[in-house]
Amino acid sequence: MSPAYDPGTYSSWTPQAPDRYRVHDFTCPCTAVVFELISHGGHYLIHKVIQLDHPEHTFAGNWHHSEARHLWLKLLLGEAR
Repeated sequence: MSPAYDPGTYSSWTPQAPDRYRVHDFTCPCTAVVFELISHGGHYLIHKVIQLDHPEHTFAGNWHHSEARHLWLKLLLGEAR
């Protein structure tokens, strides 16, 4: 696991978006906050979108596939924030 790993939280959220990325999974876009599991250059991130009049986009992570999938599952189960 990465040094900043905490099983209940993401180390930091940043508005800095990767140039190009691929969406692997996502939560329902019918909610106020939408999450996407994305990859960029062989690493995985979580993309959080707060749906307002002007949506707020933030990104967390720089994980390998197995770590990202573990954190994604924790997010879906409500065990991460």
